[in-house]
Amino acid sequence: MQAISWNEVATRITDRLAGVISYIPNVIGALVIILIGILVGWAFKTLIVRVLESIKLKPYIDKLGLAKVYPAKFDLVEFLGDVAKWIVIIIFLIPALDALNAQQTNELVTKIVGYIPNVVAAIAIIMVVFIIADLVSRAIEGTVATIGAKSAKLLADVARWTIIILAVLAGAQQLGIESSEDIIKAIAFGLAATFAIAFGFGGQDFAKEILSRFRKNLPK
Repeated sequence: MQAISWNEVATRITDRLAGVISYIPNVIGALVIILIGILVGWAFKTLIVRVLESIKLKPYIDKLGLAKVYPAKFDLVEFLGDVAKWIVIIIFLIPALDALNAQQTNELVTKIVGYIPNVVAAIAIIMVVFIIADLVSRAIEGTVATIGAKSAKLLADVARWTIIILAVLAGAQQLGIESSEDIIKAIAFGLAATFAIAFGFGGQDFAKEILSRFRKNLPK
């Protein structure tokens, strides 16, 4: 057996310790950057929330009845503030990873940051269309209900989900998720079939009511 060279062991240990010690400033620098990112993120969230509250966004949503579109505990203003906060924190991760010389992870985070605008746009599209879908649904339900047709709720739901599904497809394309032509055709066919069935069952009352009113207005 080869004799152990204690000098060689000591040298290796010393080199490892020196490497660890020399890396400590990088770790501290990365932690400081992340801490600053968290603080800036919270400050940015506070700013966004205050701006949205100052323009009376939440009361406006409640006034329009749009709060019914989202879950009861969902706060749109807080959600937008949280999105802004995490965007800032993720952006600060890039220099933090640079400080750690984590090149592969840094490249991944850089790609994520570059992808953020698409995510924000997709979320915005879906949220706005949820609101539009609810408004259209209630408009259809109210219009059909005034005529006295029993199918008001059914037709309103069909309209709502048609708009929502189309919005999800638009959001998926914004995220770069390619939808095959066959899937789009299948969804379009399914929507058309659903609407036809719904109108076939529910539209009868609507058509009968229209014809009844037309007959009443005919001169005798």
